[in-house]
Amino acid sequence: MNLLILGGIAYAVYTILSNRMGGSDFSESENLSSLGSGTTVLKLQVALDADWDRGNIMETLADIAARNGQMSSRSDLAALLSDASLALLRRRRDWNSVAFEGEKLNAFSNKQTEPLYQRMAVKERSKFEVENSSAGTIKGSLRTDIKVPTQAVVSLVVALRGSSEVISKFSRSEAGLAECLQTLAAEALTDEGENVLAVEVLWTPSEPGTVISQRELIEDYPELIRI
Repeated sequence: MNLLILGGIAYAVYTILSNRMGGSDFSESENLSSLGSGTTVLKLQVALDADWDRGNIMETLADIAARNGQMSSRSDLAALLSDASLALLRRRRDWNSVAFEGEKLNAFSNKQTEPLYQRMAVKERSKFEVENSSAGTIKGSLRTDIKVPTQAVVSLVVALRGSSEVISKFSRSEAGLAECLQTLAAEALTDEGENVLAVEVLWTPSEPGTVISQRELIEDYPELIRI
């Protein structure tokens, strides 16, 4: 897990691409999968009501990232995706808005999988400014009294081998989001985790006491729609 510190406010980013662990996952996307042929690339974002005075999704994701800090296989990557999806699902009462983008690629378009994934991931990373930079302004205010509510955003950027049902199951409703997360958590573990090609989990805020307002949320994530 990397903490990007800018202006005293930290954003937590957890990035793993399996081909950075000595593998070649995107080149193996043509292998047979119980999810079918082709590949699926998607981005799921969930905004939640959070509170630094009690257990929250930010702390849960930090724990998950810490547990998965030493990855050596695609099954480890799959566990990260499944755990993050279930963590969001358990916070159902806190959801307030959602955004989704996804595309299925057939077997003849598999070479487009990595570029499409990278475009989605870079777009989300860009909202966290430049790593290790001290320039610029980050939205959000740091409060010394941490017993205050804040908005939180969790983004999952995923590449899967096969035709994921998540795209067809998603709808901008509480029930639709729940079914989407359940499906994603289950699909992550298919074929012993071998179908997970790449995952990026991003969340904000991460620094205790940092508060993101509803207005700041809309400015940074205009694609979010209330549910």
